[in-house]
Amino acid sequence: MLAFSGVILLLAIAIPLLAQLAGGRSCVRVSLVAAAGAGLSSIANIFEDGLRMSWVFVITAPGSAIQLFGLLLLAIVTALRARGGRRLLALFPAGTATGILLYVVAGGLIMLVTWLIAAVLALAMPTRPSSPAVSTNP
Repeated sequence: MLAFSGVILLLAIAIPLLAQLAGGRSCVRVSLVAAAGAGLSSIANIFEDGLRMSWVFVITAPGSAIQLFGLLLLAIVTALRARGGRRLLALFPAGTATGILLYVVAGGLIMLVTWLIAAVLALAMPTRPSSPAVSTNP
């Protein structure tokens, strides 16, 4: 279970980076909610599972709820605010939330596939929207 905590902690870093790729301040702001929940639940889960402090569950559960809410909200905001093909990036917070909810059954595999596809898309997308070249010659 500690490995899953590590993955969730990495999500706290990756989610805002994905939101920057989607574009728009609203995506980045919403991603910080999911990232805060991920960081909180991950660190609390390390104490809960790693140090056998079962009472820390009262922190882990709300952190996970904040993370899931933030991921679903990020998926919605990205779908509504991103332009063009960047709207596809809304699938990754939704896939991540699905992976977290189905962790026991197949969540690890769902999250792995979701973020591998996200990485491929991130590498394939231009860093800036393309604009027509402007000639400086008269």
